[in-house]
Amino acid sequence: MAVDPIFLNEIQTVLGSAISPAYNTKSKAYDVFEGYVFTIVIKAAQAEGAIVTYKDVHGQTPTAFVFRTSPGSIQSNLHSYTHAVIEFPGTGKPVQEAHIGVYVRGTQKLDTNAMSS
Repeated sequence: MAVDPIFLNEIQTVLGSAISPAYNTKSKAYDVFEGYVFTIVIKAAQAEGAIVTYKDVHGQTPTAFVFRTSPGSIQSNLHSYTHAVIEFPGTGKPVQEAHIGVYVRGTQKLDTNAMSS
């Protein structure tokens, strides 16, 4: 399936031209779609007043975006994978991160007491 240029344009618009994402019309459609969803998260955070910056796995500001194209460990430093750092200054809210292609494993206990409040 061909990649819709609308997705590529939206990704470029949100992530900027200074740090070019490695997506193009030959990229797999599902990878580009993940990047597009990533930009939706970024736009929503910015609309709520967040400051968004980008870091690689070494904590450095990337010169090019590198996203996982298959699920991988968040600790992997095989490549300088890029993630977004989302901060809401002056609100007391914790700093958040947005990643692409990170698999999750484990279990979570549901606190039924908290749900009934």
